Parts: sequence; structure tokens; C-alpha cells
Amino acid sequence: MGKPKRHHFVPQFVIRNFARSDGRVWYLERTRADRRAELRSPSGVFWQRHLYSYRDGENLRDPAVERAYGQAESEWAPLIDRAVRDLRVGRAPLFAGPERRSLEGFFYHQFMRVPHQLNRVKCKEVERLDDALLDGPVPEESVEGVRLKLLDVLDNALIDSLVNGSDNIAEVFARKDLFFAVLANSKKSFVLGDVPIGRFHQRVASVPDSRLPLWDASVEMSMPIAPDIAIGFCGDGGGYKVFGVKDDSDVRAVNVATMRRSDAVCSRSDILISSLSSIWPGKADGGHDDQQ
Repeated sequence: MGKPKRHHFVPQFVIRNFARSDGRVWYLERTRADRRAELRSPSGVFWQRHLYSYRDGENLRDPAVERAYGQAESEWAPLIDRAVRDLRVGRAPLFAGPERRSLEGFFYHQFMRVPHQLNRVKCKEVERLDDALLDGPVPEESVEGVRLKLLDVLDNALIDSLVNGSDNIAEVFARKDLFFAVLANSKKSFVLGDVPIGRFHQRVASVPDSRLPLWDASVEMSMPIAPDIAIGFCGDGGGYKVFGVKDDSDVRAVNVATMRRSDAVCSRSDILISSLSSIWPGKADGGHDDQQ
């Protein structure tokens, strides 16, 4: 078996839910000047070369984590598919015990595995690394070589963090209520972004210019898993709920937030993407409205 090089950071089983009848999705990147979406297969969007591969000094790459994600997705996909199928016929899917924990794992890894989140963590660690090299005992002429080796170590440590996970963040999802949101208007749709999970909460006067911690009961996190359905976690009861989204302005607000935090989006509708693409001008540098 060859080494997988194209690592999808949004599972293809989710992307396929946003496909047209011919199996393709409309796809648009922030950097595209004409803001015209193009048709692509699910395998051709939301991937990065060797994103989860371990590296060494000879640039050898070990995609063990990508293969592990493939195995995990084979467990997650049936749960997501069942949820979509049941909700579309008006039946609330029941997830308890191991299935609930599996959905928590799906959501946790989707939050952590996207390049945007990995790069956020890496940038902070690179700043610390550069400060240490400037103040440390390494001769000036050797700094760049040492830095490159340490960057490989840092990249591998980030990949290890996906394997080992964060007990604190995983516990947050275990404590919150699992929910599914279903659009009431069949003419409305969610878009799916390369940063698919959005974070929403009401600002608190006592916490100016900062975000509340994830474990706060007022923090809600959600992700579209189909054009008409989103999965998420909210509150702090560890319970379960299903509700309908009846206000079309709420759908628009979610889609606008997706556009602002993402550098690429896909949808079954090019008209929908076109209506949202005007949000991007003025951010040609690829900057995000950071919600994670």
C-alpha cells in the first residue's frame, strides 16, 4: 500500500453530504480573484499534502496518523449518516454510551485537526523557539540549522498532540449538551468551510475583549454536517437535544460566520456561495476572523 499524501482535514463523508446529484460540490477559495466557484469532487477539496505525516531530517514522511484518521472515520461516518437520515424523516437519532463518546471524538478532532488550528498553535511555539535561540548559547552561524531541526521536532509534536489528545478539551464536550439543529426552510442551506466548527456566545461585560473559555455554559460550538443539519455542543448538562432553525436570518448569520473564519468553502449551490462571497474582499491576505 502506498503512502497517502493527500490528507483531508474535513472528512470526505461529510463533504459528500454537500454534493449535487452528480457527486460534485461547488468550491471557492478566498484567494480566487473573480470569486467564481468551480465544481470539484469531494476528494479534491479541504486537503493538504502530508498534513499529518511525521517528518525527520531526511524529509522522510510517515503518514501513520492519516491512516489512523481513516480508521476513525470509518466509525464516525455511520453515526453521522444515521443522524442525517433520521433527522430528515423527523426522527430524533439516539446516541448514548460509546456512540455519544464517538461523536464527541469526531467533534473534538474536527476542532483540532484543521490547518488553521494547528498553525495557531505552531505560531505561538515558533515565537517561543525564536526567543530561546536569540537568548541561548547557540553560535549565530549555527542558529538557522538548529532552528530547522527544531521545527521538525515541533511539527512532529503537533501531530503527536492529535494522537494523544487534550483531556481538558475532550472533557468540555463530554460535559456539554450534544445537539442537532435542523433547518425548517428547505430553500435554505448551510455552507461548509475549511474551518467548519464555529464558536458562538454572548459577550460578558466582565470579560472585555476576550473570549469565554470553552467550558463556559454560554459557549456554543457547531458544525454543519449536511446542507440542512448541524451538530454541536452547548450548555453544561451532558444531555441531548434536537431543535429546528426557523429564522432564516439565523442561517444567514451562521453562513456569514463560516465565510469570515474560512479560506475556502463548498456547497451544493453556486448561487449561495456567490451571495456570500462579497464578505471576503478586503481580506485578500487570507486573514481570518478568528473564532476558534
